Amino acid sequence: MGQEINEREQKLEELKEGNKSLKIKVAQLRSGYYLENERNRLNLVSPDQVSFIEIGKKDSVAMLD
Repeated sequence: MGQEINEREQKLEELKEGNKSLKIKVAQLRSGYYLENERNRLNLVSPDQVSFIEIGKKDSVAMLD
C-alpha cells in the first residue's frame, strides 16, 4: 500500500508540473508579441484595416479598407 501511495504522489507531482508548463504556454500564446508575430507570419491584415458591412439582420461581410 505504501508503494501505491508513493506512485500516486509521484504521478500527482508530474501532473502539477505539466499543468504549470501548460499555463506558461497559454500565457505565451496569448501575448501580444506572439499574436503580432503570427499575424505578420500569416500575412493577415491589421484589425484597423477591416470594416464590416451588414447585409442582413444575421449576416455581415468583412472588407479591407
